[in-house]
Amino acid sequence: MKKALLLLLAMLAITTILNAQITSVVGKWKPASFEMTGLMKKDFKNDKVVFLVNMDSLFKTDKDAKMSKEMMEFVFEMMVKKMKDVNEEYLPNGKYFEINTKTNSKEE
Repeated sequence: MKKALLLLLAMLAITTILNAQITSVVGKWKPASFEMTGLMKKDFKNDKVVFLVNMDSLFKTDKDAKMSKEMMEFVFEMMVKKMKDVNEEYLPNGKYFEINTKTNSKEE
C-alpha cells in the first residue's frame, strides 16, 4: 500500500513538473494600473481614477467630510503619481532596477 501511494505521488509530481509553465519577468516594465482593494483604482493608460466606493458616504461622519474626501483623493493621487514616473527592469542575473522616467535616473 505504501509503495503504491509513493508511486502515485511520484507520478503526480512528475506530471506537475512536466506541465508547469515557467514565467519570466526579465525585461522592462511600467505600471498599467494600481488598485487599493475595494477603495479606488487608477488606470495609467487612460489616466483615469475610478472610486470603487462612494467617497461621500465613506467620510459622512467626519466633522469636515469634504476636506477628508479631498485629502484622501490627494494622497491617492500622490501615491500613483510616483508610480507613474517609475519603471522597473529585471535582468536575467536576478538584479532589479527602478528607473525614474522623470529624472532619467536608475537605482538598483
